[in-house]
Amino acid sequence: MRRRTAVWGVALVLALQTADAQAGVWRVKESWCAFWTRVGVDTCRNNAWPAPFSCIDQQAVRSPLAIMTDKGWSLQNTIPDQLFDPETQELTRAGALKVQWILTQMPVQRRSVFVMRGRTAEETEVRLRSVEAVVVDVVGDTSSTLIAVTDTVPRGGSGDYYERVSRGYETAAPPPRLPEMEDASEGGN
Repeated sequence: MRRRTAVWGVALVLALQTADAQAGVWRVKESWCAFWTRVGVDTCRNNAWPAPFSCIDQQAVRSPLAIMTDKGWSLQNTIPDQLFDPETQELTRAGALKVQWILTQMPVQRRSVFVMRGRTAEETEVRLRSVEAVVVDVVGDTSSTLIAVTDTVPRGGSGDYYERVSRGYETAAPPPRLPEMEDASEGGN
């Protein structure tokens, strides 16, 4: 009986050692396969570089430019305080023409009208209704046109100032003249 127990004990120990050895071999094989798999992935990635990262870089460059472009269009399409009657807050004739210009001349995806916020909520509401009336006259309905309130004041000035600047450029420009022609008979290269 003792002998049989000893034999079974030795067999059990040998079996466990063999299993551990097999597991160790399996772990080594698994690590070896994982290593070569990673080498293959890294090789493919290095060969493809920089293509996987170009889209990310392009998006990182273009997104601020898209934001700046959108802000520029919104400033261009803003109806400033000067285009509203100071007493009634209704659009002036120039304001109505600017709204009409936005709705007919701007690219379709940029046909949004931004209205400067008034001093009070009532003034802002009158301004919005006045712009909506012009939009209905030009387009027919307001569902296809975004009309929004903004606090961003567009850069601008009086027409007299811009006329003086334009005339200054015209008067400061040198008169156009062609360069003198060289005489072909004098020789040369």
